[in-house]
Amino acid sequence: MLPCKLCGQRKKLIKAHIIPKQFYRRIMHGTPNLLKFEVDNVVNRSITQSGVHQNDLLCSDCDNQIGRYDDYAYEVLTRQIDEKKLHSFGRGLYVYEIGEIRVEIFRLFLVSLVWRAGIARDQMFQLIKLGSYEERLKQILLGKKSELLDSITAVIILFRPPKYPDIMWSPFCSKMDGINIATFYLPPWKIWLKLDRRPFRDPFDKFALTIGKPVYATVQDFWSKGEFSLLCDFHKRSRIAAGLE
Repeated sequence: MLPCKLCGQRKKLIKAHIIPKQFYRRIMHGTPNLLKFEVDNVVNRSITQSGVHQNDLLCSDCDNQIGRYDDYAYEVLTRQIDEKKLHSFGRGLYVYEIGEIRVEIFRLFLVSLVWRAGIARDQMFQLIKLGSYEERLKQILLGKKSELLDSITAVIILFRPPKYPDIMWSPFCSKMDGINIATFYLPPWKIWLKLDRRPFRDPFDKFALTIGKPVYATVQDFWSKGEFSLLCDFHKRSRIAAGLE
């Protein structure tokens, strides 16, 4: 038997999802399958019923523990949006009131999410490079470095682009104002997860998860420049691979 990537014990390993399957199911809209695209010089298209998983990551005990964090995150990041909870932030900007949440549990979800993505082999997660954070995040999940959990925070974005709102784009690591972050798309939400001891810069520090304070998500109803470039590149590569250009 192979060792579990989390607890290290040699046990029977199970099919473990990288991104919780609940988040895939909500974008299926009643269809039995999802299409997964990998676009390079050719288009590789595959069908999945429950998202991307891997069979040699976790034992059932560790997967069940992480599953509790996943279930809570699914309750927080709801599919249904209550328009009454949208509030003007001035200058045409809006925020969405998520309200009081158990920040410690949600942080553990974030830790488990990015840790799973960082050790996954699937091409969807190739842009998540954790470096020394991989071991730190693992120790947090094992309860051995709980003090590190205080440095984990995120900004939640209600992502409502004008087209293609239900695409689950590949997550990636980048810098925002010099701060290392990992970006995840969990329609209709986007998460900026900080992988840095330095705080978010203004104004995003005002929206970072904080224990004892209600959570507000920023609202993004457009494609950022980088996201629009990614969308255009995907479209162009798809046409080239299909022999249309």
